[in-house]
Amino acid sequence: MKKIFYLVLPIFLNSSFCAQLFAQFSITGKVQDGMQKPVAYANVLLLNATDSALVQGQVANNAGGFLIEKIDPGKYIIAVSMLGYLPHYSSVQLSTEPLLNMGTINIQESSEVLGEVVVEAQKPLYEQKVDRLVVNVQNSITAAGNSVLEVLRKSPGINVNKQNGSISMNGKSGVTVMINNKISRLPLDAVIQMLDGMSAANVEKIEFITSPPSKYDAEGTAGMINIVMVENADFGTNGNYGATAGMNGAETLGANFNLNHRRRNFSFFTDYSILYDHNKESWDNRLRIADAGFTTAFNSITEREPYTTVQNFRTGAEFNISKSTSVGVLVTLYQRHYKQKALTQLRDQIAPDSSRTAAINIRELNRWQSFTANINLSHSFNEKNRLRFDLDFLNYHNLNPSDYHNESYYPERKLSTLQIIDINKETPIYFKVANVDYTYQPLATVKIEAGVKGALSTFRNDVEVSYTEGGLRRVDPELTVEAKLDEKITAAYVSAEWSINKTTQLNAGLRYEHTSTYISTQLEQGVVDRNFGNLFPSVFFRKSLSEQTELFLSYSRRITRPTFNDMAPFVYLLDLNTFFSGNPALRPAITDGYNMNFRIKQSAITLSYSDSKNEIANFQPEIDPATKKQTFRSQNLEYQKLWGLALSVPWTITRWWEIQANANAYYRDLKTTHLENNVTLSLYNYSLNLVNSIKLPRKFSLEVSGFYESKMVWGMWQLQPFGSLNVGIQKKLNNNNGTLSLSVDDVFYTNYWKLESRIPEANSLSFSIYDAHFQSLRLTYARSFGNNKLKDASIKSGSEEERRRVQ
Repeated sequence: MKKIFYLVLPIFLNSSFCAQLFAQFSITGKVQDGMQKPVAYANVLLLNATDSALVQGQVANNAGGFLIEKIDPGKYIIAVSMLGYLPHYSSVQLSTEPLLNMGTINIQESSEVLGEVVVEAQKPLYEQKVDRLVVNVQNSITAAGNSVLEVLRKSPGINVNKQNGSISMNGKSGVTVMINNKISRLPLDAVIQMLDGMSAANVEKIEFITSPPSKYDAEGTAGMINIVMVENADFGTNGNYGATAGMNGAETLGANFNLNHRRRNFSFFTDYSILYDHNKESWDNRLRIADAGFTTAFNSITEREPYTTVQNFRTGAEFNISKSTSVGVLVTLYQRHYKQKALTQLRDQIAPDSSRTAAINIRELNRWQSFTANINLSHSFNEKNRLRFDLDFLNYHNLNPSDYHNESYYPERKLSTLQIIDINKETPIYFKVANVDYTYQPLATVKIEAGVKGALSTFRNDVEVSYTEGGLRRVDPELTVEAKLDEKITAAYVSAEWSINKTTQLNAGLRYEHTSTYISTQLEQGVVDRNFGNLFPSVFFRKSLSEQTELFLSYSRRITRPTFNDMAPFVYLLDLNTFFSGNPALRPAITDGYNMNFRIKQSAITLSYSDSKNEIANFQPEIDPATKKQTFRSQNLEYQKLWGLALSVPWTITRWWEIQANANAYYRDLKTTHLENNVTLSLYNYSLNLVNSIKLPRKFSLEVSGFYESKMVWGMWQLQPFGSLNVGIQKKLNNNNGTLSLSVDDVFYTNYWKLESRIPEANSLSFSIYDAHFQSLRLTYARSFGNNKLKDASIKSGSEEERRRVQ
């Protein structure tokens, strides 16, 4: 595949004479009123000429000027609007000149208060772009009242494993999560917990970036997930609020609130969400070990009843000190309070003459709290030079005590025992991050970016495990440990975007990252002591074959570093014979990824190949031959090679019925490293995702969606097929009284996991069924308030990073 990439790339770089190639365009202009005075902060929309669908949006600056960049060739409508003025529309066509200057656009004052803009610029639920898939969350009925994690779970090519705290994208693990282009530096399992309590009502869209450019951190071999929060660019004060009620295994309640205020030189926002979820889950775990004519059998069934309350709060402000300088601040608070009571019942056949039954009553508390702050400064020296500085402080704290009351009975010996296991875990986490980014655009066809970054992190993990039997308490010296991590990551990058001629574009970048990781315990210094540096190149090439078709080629190198929780000593008991634990020997994974994407209108087909060294497979099974105990811990694979084919097709059946279909197929080849006799596994699998959007009379709309995942592998685990059918109906209430949505997830109760793993050298078979009760019913009410006369026209700027200086 690598040879094919290098053969194909020069052919397209030198074939501009064969066909019309791709070029990106820009539109600039100035908005004035009838007195020839600039209209500051006017809304400027770029609409598709054929269906008035939104392409990009921009807000004019203090002088009324605007610049819309990265536009594909074609015919468009420029719509300009502002409170107190009549809307203005102009037709434009982009085909030759890379920069179209519209000069002065004059808009006339209205003698009446401006009504609602007629043009409804509603985006589709899914947008397939060249380097990413965009899910416009606000346009999904079944997302109403849901958490962000549930929206992720339903997205094409995404798999979320709440139990082992992992997310995979397009068949690959190693995902980095960002919120408003800022990386969340929590361990991934904690990020999953945070997203599980984050209301989708406060999220505008989610971007699945498969080929991130060099300006982004190289972390995440599968790519990045960027969660873009709701922000309104309307002049004045506006916001929204909502509430949801429903049930899955038990009751669930939630509420959310968002407020925005924008003046000429100042903007402010705040949002808050709370979600309470009482659920019921089950885990059926079985282990068979064949040895000398006898098969040892361990069986456990765990019934859980978790109670979870998650609160998220964000507030930020942006100050325009001058026309060229702005300062932004952002503060976020997060708290997740999880408690559960569970009952595990065991039935084990340990030997031909020895069996055991047991009942374990479990109580667990898991509380995460965090405080993060960001301050940023952005300065434009002139139209060609721009500088941005960010400083972040992050403070997280995790408290996770649990106790297990184990009553066991051995019938052959008529022996009953009572054992109490207490596990106390506390983990404070601190981050300091600083970065400087510089942008230089000498020509309309050339853009150069460079930057440096430094991140310091400190974790401490205190774990104590004790046993109480017969009134006597003893501390387990092997499982009780205080571990500390110090990690330093420094990085520098340079990237360039070049429109080689009017029809060809090439982007390239190079990033260097150096990592220093040191883990110690009270008994041993330098349990992990690593210093290493890596170069991460990236190349992107685009070619337009016609107005409706284009081709995209890319190559990038990525890294996935083991998280602290992956490496640090910890223990979690599933039953008396099965444990989860960390692995200090884990090494970083490096992946080289290649993509070829072909688009016809809004449809896209993508061929991909990735080659990973030391791929990290989460929670792989191991069997101790002496004790026959089973341990799940993350392990490195020697290699993992993944071939992929993805297809995305929108289909308009009628004016009132649209379908979005996404299909993915993969072939995976991998080899383990942690067994005495390592195994090689290969498997084909595929996934399907379908969304039907139907407009009904009387402001009703219907959404029917579903997904299916065929049999797939995660390291040594084989995950059996599963899927879900979801239905939602929405009513827009009259007189702007909001929307009411009713949705049902997993209608046929098919979204649960069956996993199987075989270890030949241990003659073992492990089988698990995990049911998190994803079937749910929700009723959601949402309403906006304040200045919403330009709501449909107040879409955020296409220059996301300039517009979101409050991040």
